[in-house]
Amino acid sequence: MGRPDCALASCYASPLVTFLLGMSFASIAYYIASPHFNFPHPIDLAPTRAMLVLASVVVFVMIFSIVSLAIRKLRMERWFAITLLIFYLAYFVYAYLDEFNVFGPH
Repeated sequence: MGRPDCALASCYASPLVTFLLGMSFASIAYYIASPHFNFPHPIDLAPTRAMLVLASVVVFVMIFSIVSLAIRKLRMERWFAITLLIFYLAYFVYAYLDEFNVFGPH
């Protein structure tokens, strides 16, 4: 048997580290490329509807995963994978429709 606790921790830690490193390198490149290099100046990141839905889905799926895996003692079964795929596909359909303004303007 492997180490399911390490695998589960890796599933959550890897995207977090990737996000933090990606944002830090992108921010450094942005500040270096700015004309006056006046650090720090604010970057305008107004939250959009898609960002709020994405954050909500991510938080819900993480809580769902942690609770269901804790109840099942870290045993992942087929229903769990299918449920996660359904969440992913539902968000993908929403993001695709939102990109083409089916739900109205942003």
